[in-house]
Amino acid sequence: MTAENFIRYLSNPAEMTDRDADSVAELWKSHPYFAAAACLYLKKLHDKKDIRYAQILPHVALLSADRSRLQNYLKTLPIIAETAIPDYPIGDLQSEGSPSKDLDLIDDFINKDPHIRPITYDTTTPQTPDPVAQPAQPVTDGIFTESLAKIYVGQGQYEKAIRIFEKLNLNYPEKSAYFADQIAQIRKQQEKQL
Repeated sequence: MTAENFIRYLSNPAEMTDRDADSVAELWKSHPYFAAAACLYLKKLHDKKDIRYAQILPHVALLSADRSRLQNYLKTLPIIAETAIPDYPIGDLQSEGSPSKDLDLIDDFINKDPHIRPITYDTTTPQTPDPVAQPAQPVTDGIFTESLAKIYVGQGQYEKAIRIFEKLNLNYPEKSAYFADQIAQIRKQQEKQL
């Protein structure tokens, strides 16, 4: 199935043949979180009054960001088969209980239209600091790296570069010979500039 056909079927699912519906089902099976393919396949099952519709509807409803739009897309209330519905597994999403209870639960959820409200904080009362929390340590020296020192050398700020290498020498005594050599090279370069 081409992307153009898929987009065309989304706007007009009646044009989709059974063979195309099978292609959409395979597409959904290979990409289980592809909600558009799931909705399109569900719409085709709905239009054909296929008994798999009632079983697949809860799975597609989980993928749908807005269940009321899904319901509008399907244009009718869910069809629930009177007969026993065969077990067609869709991934690992097997629901427990009867499909009618699951669909009633989904319909109730859609009708209630719940929203998650943001947490509001009372800004009128002052906040007391946590006695266990440690006060923030002021950063006075900053973060110094060899790369920053090389940037300073490239900019001609030799004194800053030397100070960084001296601090690095104190923090990393095992590299003191290297840092001493770097400081000596910077001083030579500084003398050439004068």
